Amino acid sequence: MSTKLHVHTGVLPKIIEGISPEVELTPVQDGTWMTVTTKSGTKTAMIRHGATGPQGPQGETGPQGETGPQGETGAAGHTPQRGVDYWTAEDQQAVIDEAVEETESEVNDLKSAFALFQENIPGTVQTIAFDSAGNIQSVTHKENNVVVRTDVFTFAASTITEVRTLDSGESLTIVTNTDTLETTTTYVAA
Repeated sequence: MSTKLHVHTGVLPKIIEGISPEVELTPVQDGTWMTVTTKSGTKTAMIRHGATGPQGPQGETGPQGETGPQGETGAAGHTPQRGVDYWTAEDQQAVIDEAVEETESEVNDLKSAFALFQENIPGTVQTIAFDSAGNIQSVTHKENNVVVRTDVFTFAASTITEVRTLDSGESLTIVTNTDTLETTTTYVAA
């Protein structure tokens, strides 16, 4: 884009012999091309940009502007509710404690069920006692010298009864009919 200027000489604008010089300025990457046209012809020159000078000093801070108008009243806010919108550290810890307690209870229930329904409890040492006829009378399952479960056997004409009792008092009674090989199981909670 170029800009054309009419340059007048002297203090007051006037026309010399009816012609004022015409100056056209065209910005380019490194400066500006200047084309001057007078009654005697056209001349061009490149005006190069100089190096950027040093940063000038910081100007003074201007005066404080006027306060703007009051904004419109916003919609009614929402009052946060404890336990819905936020949780205190105590609330969070109570939820964690409850979850841990329920999980531990469920794990213990599973351990109990596992210990009752497994013939041999992994990680335990079994001590077997026999009666005078050579039948198994009892099996004691110990872990670190602590009794985990005791199994007591009784024999009748056509049944074998095994009562498995955990140290918690829970028990499982298994009655097997030796003629039909049918088994009934009864669980008793502690």
